[in-house]
Amino acid sequence: MKFLVDVHEPEECALTLLEIGCQVERRALAVGDYETSECLFERKEIRDLAASIIDGRLWSQLYRMSKTDKVCFLIVHGNIFNVQPAMRKPVLGAVSSAAVRYGVHVIWTPTLKLALYLLASTAYKVHEGKYGVPHVLRNRVRHRDQRVEALSKMLGVPIQVSERLIEKFGNIKNVAEASVEELMTVKGIGEIRAKRIHSLFNR
Repeated sequence: MKFLVDVHEPEECALTLLEIGCQVERRALAVGDYETSECLFERKEIRDLAASIIDGRLWSQLYRMSKTDKVCFLIVHGNIFNVQPAMRKPVLGAVSSAAVRYGVHVIWTPTLKLALYLLASTAYKVHEGKYGVPHVLRNRVRHRDQRVEALSKMLGVPIQVSERLIEKFGNIKNVAEASVEELMTVKGIGEIRAKRIHSLFNR
């Protein structure tokens, strides 16, 4: 994946992206510090963020980002306690405003290196088409035989293994009375699992 990196960004930032495995091209960017085909990133060290609030740069940068057709991110790195006490509340307010007023996603990390790793990871996920697509939680299909369900939960074994145990021994009582050797005759049950099952029923 190719990253356009603004010429004003430190050389170490470009080198870190190269180490991660990204393609890097230095360029004077009109908006943001890092750009991909889908994303735009503005990077701020915490003290620079405070300074950009005072001189008004931040609001101009966020506004121009919000007017692009890219997915935009403000990457902040550093400790809030490295900022003058009087500026801590404005910094937190500015971060909130980035998301609420400008629709710019915020990622805040303790270090520059972690910020760059997250920048790359985020850009890759957007590139893969995952932006705005939640994980789908699939409901587990219940087995028609309640004994199979109960045995699977009781023993902590896959439903298929529980099904084979019931097929082999007929009911849970017979499974409980089976020897280690008998349990091992069931597909999916090796010696370690057989001993564990046997011990659960014979404590």
